[in-house]
Amino acid sequence: RTATARIEWPTDDGKTTGKPLFLLPQGVRRAYARLAVLKCQAGVWQRLPDGDCRLLFPALTELIQLQYVGGDGQQALPNTLAPAIPVALPSPLEVAVVNGRFPVPGATVRYTVSHGVLPNGTKTQDVVTASTGIAGLAWSLAGNTPRQTATATLLQPSVPAAQACPAVHFSATLALAAQVAYQPGACSDLAGVNTVQAALDLLCRRQPTGGGGCCKTVGEKGEGDYKTLDEALRDLLERGERDICICLLPGDHRLADDLVIEAPERTRLLVHGAGRASRLHLEQDAMVFRRFETLTLRDFEILGGKQATQLIVVDCGEVRWQHFSLRALVTPKSSLAVVGGARLFECSGTALQAVLAGGQQKAAFVGQMVPSLKRLFESDAVDIDSGGLFRAVPEEVADFYVQLPAAEQKKMGAEMIALERTPEFSSWRLDLTDALTSTRLAVAGSPAEPKPGSAAQIATALTRLRDALVTDQPGNALALLDFEAEVLLADSQLAGHLLLGGASRDGKALSRDVLKRLSGSLMQRPSLLRPGPAAARLRNNRLRSVLFSDALNKDAELTAASDLPVRLRCWLSLVAEANTADGAAFELLGFTAGLAHNTLGLGASRDGQGVLGWVVAVRGSYMANQGQGALLAVGHTPEVFGTGLAITQA
Repeated sequence: RTATARIEWPTDDGKTTGKPLFLLPQGVRRAYARLAVLKCQAGVWQRLPDGDCRLLFPALTELIQLQYVGGDGQQALPNTLAPAIPVALPSPLEVAVVNGRFPVPGATVRYTVSHGVLPNGTKTQDVVTASTGIAGLAWSLAGNTPRQTATATLLQPSVPAAQACPAVHFSATLALAAQVAYQPGACSDLAGVNTVQAALDLLCRRQPTGGGGCCKTVGEKGEGDYKTLDEALRDLLERGERDICICLLPGDHRLADDLVIEAPERTRLLVHGAGRASRLHLEQDAMVFRRFETLTLRDFEILGGKQATQLIVVDCGEVRWQHFSLRALVTPKSSLAVVGGARLFECSGTALQAVLAGGQQKAAFVGQMVPSLKRLFESDAVDIDSGGLFRAVPEEVADFYVQLPAAEQKKMGAEMIALERTPEFSSWRLDLTDALTSTRLAVAGSPAEPKPGSAAQIATALTRLRDALVTDQPGNALALLDFEAEVLLADSQLAGHLLLGGASRDGKALSRDVLKRLSGSLMQRPSLLRPGPAAARLRNNRLRSVLFSDALNKDAELTAASDLPVRLRCWLSLVAEANTADGAAFELLGFTAGLAHNTLGLGASRDGQGVLGWVVAVRGSYMANQGQGALLAVGHTPEVFGTGLAITQA
């Protein structure tokens, strides 16, 4: 290099006169990663508070997680006369230990409570996870502390405290009147009172004046302020009342005219009764409530007549049905109850029974096979005009079967055994076959227990049989027209279908081909799901099935189309927990979906291939569900934890 004044480098001709060759670098290739951002101040280097640039992740053997399963947010009714006695919560506290998506059995979870006691009599107890990875235990609250907390911690002796799984926290409250807010509304005498306890104390101190309280009353025999509900509503609205409370007195009620009410702005309505002692008989086609700011129906029942009936609630802000029942005939293209355009829909402790007009073929078959049931089928228990179809079987019918001679009871048992051996019986739904067997055992006994049941037991069995027969082909019990409302459907019984996204379901279900194409489209473009602003929670309900409406099915088919896809409406999130579906159709959708502790498909599978339904979502998790079949995951890869129900991708 000194002699030639050049760098020694290979050339294209192998001589010093040639051009240098382009060569790759030799030696170790080095790369650099940013670890932190430092600052030098007064000669001292310090890391900035948010200057850690490392991407930290655990090893594959450290992906253990502690996850919430259930039991948070419960309430218990304390014994105020003996506050020292602990009060047990209705459901256990439960967490799950998982490694990725697999349960971890044998792990130890420590529960610690702030108040009350655990099963071992202390405030701390260790529980070992079962084969499902779930660890649960009961918690009894202290009777003198309104709000109490509990913590579940995964014990990991070999893991440093800084790297341990985060704890799961629970809270529970005592159901105290002092903790329930109260708004005086139209009752000016209670102005300034803001809790139920204070309102009750004030009413208790008040001297009796012969008044009727804050609500207007309705009674047909002159006992109330009005004779009929429609008369009361129209009169109060014409007088400018906007905060309205109406009480249906015990007894039977009817409407003087059609009840189609469009409320003025800012009208709030509460209609309540005395439980099943208040019965409203509908002979009209529909009850329609529009544009109420709040609408609450509570503690009474509506019984339909010999024609199909509907309860329609549209464009009302907040809709609440509590301990309310509606039982009536429906047509195949209509729904018993319809809700749309609401911000909030809460339905709890409610019973909806949709009896499809002309859909009682099995009742006729059973009557033919078991002539001894003639007394039941000729009674008011199956009479529509009197409303007896929707009530318990009368005592005189049960007494008739109690007083049957032993030979007649034995004959009836033989007729029902012959029915149970028919080919048709083996294909019937589980609730119907159970009702038939229960009726046979109650009336005729069994070899192990030859003595027949009591009148009350026979009445209960006959009521179950009658209900199972008349709803064998159920109608649509409840239709939710849109996905804009915050929905809570809890502790309710729907003897019929729950429809999503429309008011009718007359066509066929989505085909496997459409579901497969829809799933592929959503996996590629999750934005094809168009979530509303609200969530839906279905909790501890007994229903026949959950179905997409015809309108929603059509939208799903358009979304699945590759040439002209349409964004599919859905809830922002959907949670279905502890529900029981008797039918073989469970069709759900939400942008995200979670199913836990549901029992599905007590009847036969819908397509003969074991498919019970599907869940359309971009993300779905499934835990501890049970069923005789499989659910299809549409648009997502299912996350499955300890479930006996097969979850397969569409």
